[in-house]
Amino acid sequence: MDSERALKRSRADTAQTVQPLPPANEATATAAPATTASYSAAQLSQMLSVLKPDAQLQLLVAAATAHPDVAAQVAAAHAQQVSREAAVVVNFDQYSKSAWYELNVKYEKKSGSAQYEASFDASRNIEDMLDAIVDKTKPHSSYATKFSAIETFRKIFKSLLLSNGVVGHEVRNNHFGWGDKFIHVLRTFDEGELEKLLNEGNGEWMGKLDEVAKEAQSYAIEDKLRIDEARDIITGEAEESDDEEEDDEEEG
Repeated sequence: MDSERALKRSRADTAQTVQPLPPANEATATAAPATTASYSAAQLSQMLSVLKPDAQLQLLVAAATAHPDVAAQVAAAHAQQVSREAAVVVNFDQYSKSAWYELNVKYEKKSGSAQYEASFDASRNIEDMLDAIVDKTKPHSSYATKFSAIETFRKIFKSLLLSNGVVGHEVRNNHFGWGDKFIHVLRTFDEGELEKLLNEGNGEWMGKLDEVAKEAQSYAIEDKLRIDEARDIITGEAEESDDEEEDDEEEG
């Protein structure tokens, strides 16, 4: 009798301690990998090539932040790239010639209404040229590259203002954002380069910019081209104005 009671008690204890197993999918979802996977350079290259550039950048930043040796390699590669680009001189003058052709020659044999329609193509084509200049002009670019960029903008603006045909008239009325691109390029100049630009050709270049500003005023588009603002940046008047505004805010 005693042996039967002991056997029943043992079975009861076993039933209380045994827990049901979770479903297979739940166990899989909560299980952590036992070891860190190891991948070859070829495998990593293949996986990274599938990711979008933003995702690649985030992973690289995370790796460089976590590992100083990776950060050092990134810094060295950046320095080499900047050094190479700073040594290169990019000449953008072909864009000024192409813009003049768009405004004055390319559509001249079309009828008036056809030229009106073509003016939108001309505006878009010239805007693409300006975008190309912006993309290739960076703070670490050489001064010669930056000067070619800003001079090409000046020439394109002058062609826009002096074009007498239907295409030129319509592009003058319907261009947008060209002045913003002009200022963007100018902002790549450091303080020393702005002073050099101010004195370029013993001041002759600034005189040419002023001539474009006067033409822009005659069509009341000087604000759209932002030439007066550009002049203030070059001469340092824009910075002085910012300082005065900060002083006024502090006094207020």
